Amino acid sequence: MARSATGRSRSRERRRWLTRGVGSIGLSSFFSDSGHELAFALAGSGIGLAETAESALVARLLPDHLRGSGFGLLGGVQSCGDFAASAAVGLLWTAISSTAGFVYAATSMLVATASALRTGAITDA
Repeated sequence: MARSATGRSRSRERRRWLTRGVGSIGLSSFFSDSGHELAFALAGSGIGLAETAESALVARLLPDHLRGSGFGLLGGVQSCGDFAASAAVGLLWTAISSTAGFVYAATSMLVATASALRTGAITDA
């Protein structure tokens, strides 16, 4: 019984960190024109929290013999995604405004989180 309670507690804690990451990125979009420093700090903490949650999810979902390959694939996907997102935000920042770039980043994070929740990737253990 203690084992399942501990698993539920850890799962709730992972969801809290993921939610904090999404919230940080979402808040960053509101501060993008009036305080770039705060917007970057919030976006950076959101990305750090989200990437940590992604690693925890890979560790949880994959069996021991596939974990090394899973983390390698996750790193490759994150790298490609980081490059594409940086290009998109850079284009939006240059062509429209800094707010457009931060709103794009926040929206992308919210869509990714909603997808993970909808598919059941983030559930109680």
